[in-house]
This record gives sequence, C-alpha cells and structure tokens, in this order.
Amino acid sequence: MTRGEMNWKIVRSIIPIIAMIFFVYYTKNLKTDYTKLNPILKTSAHDILWRFQMNEGGELLYNVIQIDGNVTKVDSSDFILHYKIICTPERISDFLFTEGKKNDN
Repeated sequence: MTRGEMNWKIVRSIIPIIAMIFFVYYTKNLKTDYTKLNPILKTSAHDILWRFQMNEGGELLYNVIQIDGNVTKVDSSDFILHYKIICTPERISDFLFTEGKKNDN
C-alpha cells in the first residue's frame, strides 16, 4: 500500500467523525430554551383546567404559559399539577422550584 492510499484512508475515516461533531453541535443549538421566553398567559392551575374543559384552551397549545399551582405528584419524567394537569418537560429540573415552605395539605 502506498503512502497516498494510506493518507486517503485516514482522510476518509476522519470525515464522518467531523460530520458527526457538526451534527451534534448544531442540533443542540436548535432546541428552544423555554425558560427564557415570556409566557403569553399567567394563570392558576384551576383556571387552565377550566379553559380546556370548556374547549377554550386551543389558542394556548404550542405556546408558553405560566401556571401557578400545587405540584401533587412528581415522577422521573413528568409532574402533575392540581391532580389533573400532566406536564412532561425535557428536563424536569428546569421547571420545578419551590418558594417558601412546603405545603402539607
């Protein structure tokens, strides 16, 4: 095998690795950081539940809204507000925070 053939094999091996690095880098930048967006509506969990029960929540789909309410259950991939609203974020740690003391109701 000549030196030129060896160099060509090395270059052909490196090109897919470089392409994978660019693919991973640019797909990470395509994800939207929802924590920095302003919500179109700030409401309570009870009100948002009522809106969807009355079929008035269609305009809220695919938008950022801020819901205030008690988290009643936390799983590994989602959490439940007000016993009925299921939220499934990409990373649950980005959305759960506590203010003040824990409410033991």
